[in-house]
Amino acid sequence: MSPSFRVAYTVASPECRVPVPLGYAAPFDRALAELAALGYDGVEIQVQRPERVDADLLGAAVRRHGFAVAAVGTGPVSHDGATLTSAEPAARDRARARLVAAARLAGRLGAPVTLGRSRGRVDENRSEQQYTWAVQGIEAIADAAGAAGSRLLLEPQEPGTTNLLTHRAEAQALVEQIGDEALGLVLDTHHMGEVGDDPVESVRAAGRLLGEIQCAGPERGPLDQASEDSTRLFDSLAETGFSGWIVMEHRQLPDSRRAAQRSLDCVRRATSACSDSETDAAAD
Repeated sequence: MSPSFRVAYTVASPECRVPVPLGYAAPFDRALAELAALGYDGVEIQVQRPERVDADLLGAAVRRHGFAVAAVGTGPVSHDGATLTSAEPAARDRARARLVAAARLAGRLGAPVTLGRSRGRVDENRSEQQYTWAVQGIEAIADAAGAAGSRLLLEPQEPGTTNLLTHRAEAQALVEQIGDEALGLVLDTHHMGEVGDDPVESVRAAGRLLGEIQCAGPERGPLDQASEDSTRLFDSLAETGFSGWIVMEHRQLPDSRRAAQRSLDCVRRATSACSDSETDAAAD
């Protein structure tokens, strides 16, 4: 496997009390142990109340298994309606405070922080105002991430999750407009498929802004061993010099251990094919 292709799996932090259906279904320490035994390189940790997380204890637990933290995920932050676009000022304040805390936590763990559903949705009758709130929140989180030596990765997501910044081009345009070096992109193969964004073209267009790629297979399950899409995707990552993390974020079918094994096997096969094609090209 290319040394730049580090592979991680999604897990829930010990403080997280809401379901994380796209993450390993086991208590934190057991999830780390089982993923380490399978051969993963790290984990993306989903947090609910990041201000309550002890970064030192969390980091020590991850390192005990020879892991690194790929990213701090923030989906569960919005469990009680706390989003950057909420019509309720208190909910917006909660969201911003938690997401800033997540950025600081990510800095302590030496990882980026990702922003997806917690940015919220926009309503037809107040979309312009809500968009402004979202941008202001993103700028504040990026500032906190930069000050902590971290980076905020904005994730385009399909309309079933959020109707704000659903396509790669929209999210990238905002990132470039803000112009903060601490701000980048995370792309998810499921969300790209749902909105019709081609993953290979998206990776090439994102270029240096791409800090992470999240992967899922058909029907948002584990990766498909028979698919050529993964090989094409990893080819494009190699071509662009991608040095971030490949993160598995999908349903746990038929169970977490077998889902994690299947996806990792698929990554290994695809990256091996990528390496073989590079060798053949060099020989020619």
